[in-house]
Amino acid sequence: MREPSGCGVSSTSGEKNRTGRKGASSTDRLSLSVLNVRSLIDAIRGRKGCAKLLFGMEGQLLSGYRPRGEKVKRRVRDASNRAAKRDDGLSIDVYDEPGHLIRRAQQIAVSMFHSTMRNGVTPIQYCVLRVLQDHPGIDQVTLARLCALDTSTAADLAVRLEERGLVRRMMPMKSKRHRLLQLTTEGAALAKRLLPNAYMLSRRLLRALNKKEQSIFLRLLKKFVHLNNQESRAPLDRRFSRSRNNNSNSRAKRA
Repeated sequence: MREPSGCGVSSTSGEKNRTGRKGASSTDRLSLSVLNVRSLIDAIRGRKGCAKLLFGMEGQLLSGYRPRGEKVKRRVRDASNRAAKRDDGLSIDVYDEPGHLIRRAQQIAVSMFHSTMRNGVTPIQYCVLRVLQDHPGIDQVTLARLCALDTSTAADLAVRLEERGLVRRMMPMKSKRHRLLQLTTEGAALAKRLLPNAYMLSRRLLRALNKKEQSIFLRLLKKFVHLNNQESRAPLDRRFSRSRNNNSNSRAKRA
């Protein structure tokens, strides 16, 4: 069978290629070991005889392959379309979305909390211990408001902390609907022991920022939380009702 001219492929520079010529041009001496498949197809595109010889198929089967130039143009066009959408404010990279960034920040904060605070306390349990440390003898409804929790979650937390011997729940004489809460001796000692760790945690969370950036970050974070407080499932309410807890405090102290 006569081979098409101009399609010889030499394996070494010193050997005769299939056309019988020695020292052929660089185009005729393409080597599979040097060029990748894409470059080879680019080089032999338009030579149907070579395509048939090398691949055992007609050259038109290569028509589905797009040369590099066309692919680059298509990618540039697609990138321009995506940029236009972002400019219109209709699309934004997921990694730049505020919600995603806040979720990632929360993941980082929780991970640092557990590695720093230890003692088997979760972030919300730590908040409960600190609130009861500052307001001993409050009821579960007030605890929920001060910790930004719904009442059922606050009640479950109180039960778990009571089982661990950290919190004491008491039933007031005048009202059987509200449980009064107070730290036990062990709970008070744990809350005091966690304070240095909490200071270390604050430093770890902000150490990637300089002093000025830390101040700006905390100021904006407080502003964001304050202005969007009512959007929360359980808004924070730091108003302390003395009328509800007056008798509670005195009874808790006597207990």
